[in-house]
Amino acid sequence: MESFLAHEWNWFRDCDAFQLWFYDPGGCLCARCREDLCAPLLRQVEMARRVVRAASPKARVEISLWPIWAWERRLGKSYGEELLDRLRATPVPKEGLPVLVDSAEGDDAFLEEAHALRFPMRAFLFSTNVETPFAFLHPLPRWTEAMVRRVQDKRLDAGYVHSLFPVSKELATLIGLRTLSQPEVARQDRVRDACRIYLGDRGAASRLAPLLETWEDLLAGPRPDPADARSLAASVDRALGALSTPEADVVRTSIHAVAEILAPLDEPLAPRLSRLLAASPPFRAFAPVAAAEHAALRTFVQTGWNHVHY
Repeated sequence: MESFLAHEWNWFRDCDAFQLWFYDPGGCLCARCREDLCAPLLRQVEMARRVVRAASPKARVEISLWPIWAWERRLGKSYGEELLDRLRATPVPKEGLPVLVDSAEGDDAFLEEAHALRFPMRAFLFSTNVETPFAFLHPLPRWTEAMVRRVQDKRLDAGYVHSLFPVSKELATLIGLRTLSQPEVARQDRVRDACRIYLGDRGAASRLAPLLETWEDLLAGPRPDPADARSLAASVDRALGALSTPEADVVRTSIHAVAEILAPLDEPLAPRLSRLLAASPPFRAFAPVAAAEHAALRTFVQTGWNHVHY
């Protein structure tokens, strides 16, 4: 495993930071490891430090606590605070305590506990993950702004927007970057500027920007009205006009995909969604699996992204 990680991380040796995620389930849950749930996590930390030190000696290792809090509930056993204590007891010479990261959403994350122990602490906003599998544009202008306030209120060191899908994340990332770096600028101005950079068309950007808060509300759920999705799709079409760039296609196809996902179930929805994506070069690779994933997509959109804690 260590040689494999060394090979992979060597590709990114110019980065100034690497994050270690224990991910699902936040460690090993076999019968042997359940006796000491922190031990395998600490071994991973030490291995990551060795690999990063060899690949990029000046880079730091950041440690994600996600989703230990979720598994504590499922197991009925606490180990997150013990992990913090053991990490604090073994600081790295010249580096001090490691940077820790956790979700900015919910009260069960370890932001306050870690910060109280003087760990450098960062929070992330994560609106979806690969299991949903929502691969479309998901703008969060107001939610990102609220995350900035939480980071400031909790006096954390930093916050960032975490997104996975390369086809559709650029505009949402730009909005996040503008919000994180320029919180003093009016939200409407930040969103319009992000749209201008992404679309390369000032007029289309000015028309699209006001619609993104409605888009944000639609995906917040629960149970959004299909008529609202169709109306928003028509408004986005008018905002983009004849603009035919790949970026405009991502925006246009994303909102029409949401409208198809929410359409009444007495219609042949899955084939229509597949055809919509097949006609869009940015999303064409997703078309063959769209029908199989339609039920999961519908559940995610109807539930509302912020009703599932990532």
